Amino acid sequence: MKKKLLQFLLIFNSIVLTTAPSIKAEEVFFELKNGDTISGELIEEESTKSKKIILHPILGRLEIDVDSIYEGYEDELAIDQKLWSVDVKVGADGNHSEHYKNSGFSIASGLGYQGEKNLSNFEIGLKYGLEQDKESGAKLSSYDGEIKARNDYLLTDKFTVYTSSDYFFDSQKHAGKHDIEGSIGIGYYLFKNESLDFLISLGPAFVWTEGGEDCSFTPSCGDLIYATNLEATFGWKINKHLEFDFNNTYTSANDEGDRVISSNRLDAELKFYPDLNSNLFSAISYENIYRDLSDPEPENAYKLEVGTSF
Repeated sequence: MKKKLLQFLLIFNSIVLTTAPSIKAEEVFFELKNGDTISGELIEEESTKSKKIILHPILGRLEIDVDSIYEGYEDELAIDQKLWSVDVKVGADGNHSEHYKNSGFSIASGLGYQGEKNLSNFEIGLKYGLEQDKESGAKLSSYDGEIKARNDYLLTDKFTVYTSSDYFFDSQKHAGKHDIEGSIGIGYYLFKNESLDFLISLGPAFVWTEGGEDCSFTPSCGDLIYATNLEATFGWKINKHLEFDFNNTYTSANDEGDRVISSNRLDAELKFYPDLNSNLFSAISYENIYRDLSDPEPENAYKLEVGTSF
């Protein structure tokens, strides 16, 4: 019971660390009539019609007379600097192995926030598949799901402190149907500009897998394992019509008897926006997942998707 309680507390703590930095006051930007610009967190409970109270990351608490603010600037900025973004997409996917072929459909949604100091992402995805034995023709349905959350707090233009919490479910696994992973560490931008960004992250982590008919006699299944997390994220806006995103997350842990347990998740996606006046897009993506506890081991998966962003 104490072990289960410890696991729950660690999982809850990881989720709180992930979401807490993004729960903050509204961030505002003002252009003053004298030509200066200033930004900070709006303190709504102290602001009035005649003055705005903001909390600047360096200057601290500031009072700004509304009469000194250039009218219409906030409206212009709301268009030029979009803090929140949402993607919703549906698609068809499939993967094949020597003995099986799998096809299905998926639905996914992502929420992103990009503020002055915080970069946050929340993703949720569901997939239904139908697996067929190539020799016998027997069919078996499968269900997969995932919830991923991450927050980066910018220390400088290059360094961040990140927290992440991920949950994965795979109905096909005989050991470890439920997979929960959490991590906290340091991120470093190798480069970052308007069209390209490449972020490397490293930090301690924990992994907890549970469920499946073979879990009771599979080493590490049902145990809380301490690990090291290494992640690479690459984004490239090729042009106005094409965007490419890549993520690879590697986790390594030492189990009882110094047995090394490793996992690797690789995702690559190419988005195409056919009409610049529309938020609709199509996408092709590739996914490869490997885990020492996986049985059967996941195969490469390809997806064709359509979606919208707003």
